[in-house]
Amino acid sequence: GTLEVAITQNRSRYDVLEIQNQGPITVSSNNGGVISYNNTPIGNFTTHFATGALLISFNIAATPETATALLQAISYKNTAENPLTETRTVEFILTDGDGGTSNIPSRNIEVTPPPPPLEAQDDQIEIPFNQPVSIPVSQLLDNDKPASPDDILRISEELDNLSPGVEARIVGDEVQLFIDALA
Repeated sequence: GTLEVAITQNRSRYDVLEIQNQGPITVSSNNGGVISYNNTPIGNFTTHFATGALLISFNIAATPETATALLQAISYKNTAENPLTETRTVEFILTDGDGGTSNIPSRNIEVTPPPPPLEAQDDQIEIPFNQPVSIPVSQLLDNDKPASPDDILRISEELDNLSPGVEARIVGDEVQLFIDALA
């Protein structure tokens, strides 16, 4: 029998269907070769150059159990920096080798855009003479996009680029600066 897996709606050249080495399924290559189930070859596959479809030919060792495991090992990825966000439709066509063809089940894939690039802006803050100062992280992030401490705020433990006599520490949700005016 055969199995064809293809993106039939909204496919872009950056859409990739693959068979992952997952559970009992292993493949000899990402773009074509031998498919094995617990080290027993159950078929071969190729990736169609023009359509990106996976074309799988089963051998005599293939069973409904091995075909199910193979279906679970099929994955999708998009390699574009800014992928199109239209829903992709993937169809699965299975033939039994004797002329019978399955219904054509399909699955939709929702593609989400990547997060916007981080834009951190330098901050200039006036510090009172010879006084410890606490600055809320939210104040430092006010002019940054997106303003997320998890994504933007990175303060090195070494802090090599601070001026002589300046020490900075993160304490809770504040950045504490200590300035030694005599340094």
